[in-house]
Amino acid sequence: MTSSPLHLLRLPILNTIQIFDSMEIIDQFIISFCSKKTLLIVKDHCNKRVSLRVHLGKHVETQLFGQPYRGLTGVTVHPNPSEIGEEVKIKERTISVKMVEMEDGQRILMTYYKDRSFHLALHIAALVEYLCELFHGVIDIPMDRLTINNENQWISDVNLEKILWSVECRHLIMDLESNTFRLNDFYKSIDIFESHRANWISIDNLITIDSMHIKVTGTNFTNLQINRFLKYWNRNVGSFRLKFFAVRVDDFNENVAFQGIDLYLVNADTRYYTAPDGTIYKFGNREIHRRDDSTASIIYWEQLRLFGLAVWPDANGISNYLDAVQQIFPRFVWR
Repeated sequence: MTSSPLHLLRLPILNTIQIFDSMEIIDQFIISFCSKKTLLIVKDHCNKRVSLRVHLGKHVETQLFGQPYRGLTGVTVHPNPSEIGEEVKIKERTISVKMVEMEDGQRILMTYYKDRSFHLALHIAALVEYLCELFHGVIDIPMDRLTINNENQWISDVNLEKILWSVECRHLIMDLESNTFRLNDFYKSIDIFESHRANWISIDNLITIDSMHIKVTGTNFTNLQINRFLKYWNRNVGSFRLKFFAVRVDDFNENVAFQGIDLYLVNADTRYYTAPDGTIYKFGNREIHRRDDSTASIIYWEQLRLFGLAVWPDANGISNYLDAVQQIFPRFVWR
């Protein structure tokens, strides 16, 4: 006797929802790609909740761990697949997925990235964002380094803001140009923040971000904006962790940039400073002081069109200019 297929979408909507809701979460994920109607049923009527976490380590394998629910215990990403699963389209990217059952009975959603030119972190972000939108979850993406550039223009302004607020990384390189994107009150902790092409970064973003190292060359700041930043720094407003700050200023005018700022001269024409990213910078003999007695060297590198600020001690713990020179040039004997 041959059984006839059950057409789920032809059932009364309440019955269809009950059947969908009884499915395991991995099956709901797969069936969501069948049609717009199945996607809406899973997203709007199935009461699943997941909290996914992405771990990007030194090795290639990456795991997204979620709260175990109805069989789905995690998602694993590999660069060189031995088997390719079903291909689905997520956020304008084709992603291969496959459900795998482990020896201990746990089941994971396995995915592969085939295009090495596409940043792995954003491949994962697209998948995680889809899962979280589908199951009303929370994205938590800790990683060491994330680069967002013009290859990722498929990211909408809304999704870009979600990624920036959700990602937990030590080093963020933001090089995505946009004429529409704006980011307000970016109270985010990132050790190293760089931008070489992004044209939307504001001085307010740089004041509110909690970072040790800020370097922005894609946006041209004004002298008044530099003055505002220095006054905030002088009043202990902004990141207390800030050690190095460098931004582009095409037409630097120190009378405007340093208005209302007390400048001090030190008995040294040259000082060498190691920034948190390991780069060594050459500073002159001018510095400013903060209310908490912190000291920072300041300079304008005319050839680079960059204004720089470096808070002592540097990343190597050097607080004296002579010690810094001795460290950079140990072959000399300094007396």
